[in-house]
Amino acid sequence: MKKCIFFVAINCFLSVKCFGQTQLEMNIQANNDYKVADAKMNTLYKKVLNSLKNASDKKLLLEAQRAWIKYKETHCKLAAKAYESGSIQPLIYATCLTSITEDRIKELKKLIEEN
Repeated sequence: MKKCIFFVAINCFLSVKCFGQTQLEMNIQANNDYKVADAKMNTLYKKVLNSLKNASDKKLLLEAQRAWIKYKETHCKLAAKAYESGSIQPLIYATCLTSITEDRIKELKKLIEEN
C-alpha cells in the first residue's frame, strides 16, 4: 500500500495539474486520466483483434482480455480498500486503474508488433 501512495504522490507532484487542487478536483482528474487510458487501450485491443487471422487466436485474446479486466478491477479495489471512507480513495482507485491500463497498452502494442 505504501508503494501505491508513493506512486500517487509522485505522479501528483510531478504534474502541474495537481498543484492547488482540492481532493475532489484531483479525484476527477485521476478519473479522467483513466478514461483516456481506457479509450486508448480499447482502440489497441480492437486493432490487435482485427490483426489476428484465425478464430482460435481471437478467442484466446478475448479470454485474456476478460481475465485482465477482472484482475484490474479486483486488484485496484484491493489497493483502494485501505483508504475506505477517505476522500483519497477514489484517487487511489483511479490511479491504480490508469497504471494497470497503461501496462496493458504496452502489452497490446507488443502483440501488434509480433503480428
